[in-house]
Amino acid sequence: HELMMKTIYYASLVLLIILMSTNRVSSCPSICSCRTTNNTVIVECLSGGLTVIPTDFPSDSYRIKITDNNITTIEERAFQNMTLLFEM
Repeated sequence: HELMMKTIYYASLVLLIILMSTNRVSSCPSICSCRTTNNTVIVECLSGGLTVIPTDFPSDSYRIKITDNNITTIEERAFQNMTLLFEM
């Protein structure tokens, strides 16, 4: 019984570490990919055929890459509450 409890404990611990170290960001525009690097959120919407800048970027985005698109419209709330945005 004790061996089984230790096995469950260590398996749970490994799963928790894996989940905490993932490079995915949960609130990313569907046409983009988001990842966390050095505690900063990087958003890439490259060659996606965008004509409008998405308004659902993660609020803690640090860098947003939107090159090779056909952007014609930037909505007023596109970068709302993005206090950490450093580069676009």
